[in-house]
Amino acid sequence: MEQLEMMTLVISSKGNVTDNHTDDCDGSNHCFAGKKLWLAWDRMEGRARGFEDVDRDSVIDAAAFDMKDFLSMESSRWFTVGENETLFLPGSLTHKVITLEPYLGLGSFHVALPGYIRSLKRWILYDTLDIEPKKLIDKINDAVIRRIRRLQDSSHRTREHWGLREMRKSIALWKKSESMEIKDSLLRHPLFASFYKSAIKA
Repeated sequence: MEQLEMMTLVISSKGNVTDNHTDDCDGSNHCFAGKKLWLAWDRMEGRARGFEDVDRDSVIDAAAFDMKDFLSMESSRWFTVGENETLFLPGSLTHKVITLEPYLGLGSFHVALPGYIRSLKRWILYDTLDIEPKKLIDKINDAVIRRIRRLQDSSHRTREHWGLREMRKSIALWKKSESMEIKDSLLRHPLFASFYKSAIKA
């Protein structure tokens, strides 16, 4: 809490545009009033198309974005978030947000067991802004491993609450779909290896 912005009150006027950016953690946004249009895409796919990120690239004026390329990307998604709706957004997605109606909401970042293998992979393979090696990544990884170990002796209801079953599914999907080269590279990384060892025992 002292080092990361974990929850933010969001106030936005009609027509405001939040330019292309990618957050380190998975996030949620709850709308109390108003409406926003979200355009989202996988950061690495967008990067290969020449899309920029205002936090990670040397952007002048506005980040590079092409609507035709956006619509042709496999990962591209667009949706509105309005009153009493909550958006959960994976940290792998770059997003551009346009305020359609005067907006009041709450944004936050989180780390959860079901998506942790994807987050840790992203932090290790690509750059991060807030979660720097030897600082927060170590602390977060240790906290995740401690939680997994505590859940092994917990009730079925508690394990379900924390998403242990979904974590197992995400690990099985990673094992099935990840390339052998990346898999070997990650399993040699001490942070990933320690998480993986604890997770497969859960």
